[in-house]
Formats: sequence, structure tokens, C-alpha cells
Amino acid sequence: MLSTPFPSSLDKLALAVQSAVEAKELTVKEYGIGEDINVNLYGWKGPHLYAVLQMSTSLMRKPHEERFGRVADATCVLRKATGIDSITMVAEGYISTDPTKTSDMPLSEAFVKKGSVVKECLTFTHIYNEQVIFMTKPYIYNVPRRVDWEDEIYTPGQTVMRGGNAKYPMMFSKVLREIDEEEAPLDEQTYFETIAIGLRNMGFEISWL
Repeated sequence: MLSTPFPSSLDKLALAVQSAVEAKELTVKEYGIGEDINVNLYGWKGPHLYAVLQMSTSLMRKPHEERFGRVADATCVLRKATGIDSITMVAEGYISTDPTKTSDMPLSEAFVKKGSVVKECLTFTHIYNEQVIFMTKPYIYNVPRRVDWEDEIYTPGQTVMRGGNAKYPMMFSKVLREIDEEEAPLDEQTYFETIAIGLRNMGFEISWL
């Protein structure tokens, strides 16, 4: 049975934002201020959400290059299995309110050194038809164990990402463009259970929709 339709890219982003905000608030409430949520990947086919992948905490601790490679592999598997045609990636990040003051250093470092110029945020990168929409949801920690949210910052047509993070939308676009869907065998249940096991071995839990 197909999931509720989300016709436009903004509809898809709205679902991802709502889900991530709820997850962030629950995580902070349970574990305390400073706890990050894990990377999530939403796989869409047309207006329908087909699957959500969540990166394991152990993989989150690995170096960036290893995480990137695993995300690429998992995305290829999902594309082959379902034929998804758009992807939304949700991750923790930083955003600069004055890029001229932070152009000479990583934003994580600028966050410590330059205070209010850089804000923590959730980042949402949506890739479809070789196009990219980038959205951030800045937040501030408050007590006790609370997250205060600011308005979304929405940037169509570009990633506004620096350094290695810019590789993600390019990789997603390439996967969607070059990897073909494979026809599932008659025993679809076993097929998708096997895919889930393989993804778990890569460092991802998957929820099929």
C-alpha cells in the first residue's frame, strides 16, 4: 500500500522538517542538551515516500569519508530496489548569518570562535531531476533540555554547502541519473528483508513505507 502522497518538493521537505524537529526535541529531552540526531535519508518515488534510512550511531562516529562512502552505497541499493527518483537528506550542521566573517574557517570552528554569527541547525538537502533545494532550520538550546527553533531558511537551486558536504547532492544526483531500478523477484517479502539486512550491515536501519 502506497504512503500518503506528497506532490511537490516543498511538501516532501515539510514532512522531513516536521519529523526531524520532533526527533531532535525528543532526543534532547531524553539525553540532554548537545545531543545530535543521526543522519536520515528519505527515498521518494513520484509523490510517495518509499523508505527512510537512518544512519547508525556507530557509523555516525566514523570519519567523514567512510560515512560518505556508506551513504553512496546505501543510496545505490535503495535506487536499484525501488527506483526512487528523489532523495531528502537530513543532518545536523551549521549556518553562517554573515558569510564574509566566516569564509576563512570551517563553520564548526567559527561557531566556537565567532559566537552568534554562526548557528547550529538541521540541514535538509532535497535532490530531484538533477536539481537541489537546500533548507536549514536554525535552533538554540535552552533549559531545561529544550530546543528553541527559528524560521527555516530556504534556498532553491543551490546547496550553500562548503567543503566535503557539497559532495552529497552531486553524488545523489549521479545515483538517480545513472543507476537503474532492478525488477524484484516474485518473493518480494524475502527480497526486501534481505535488502534490509544488507543495509543494516552497511550501518543503516530502514523503514519501508
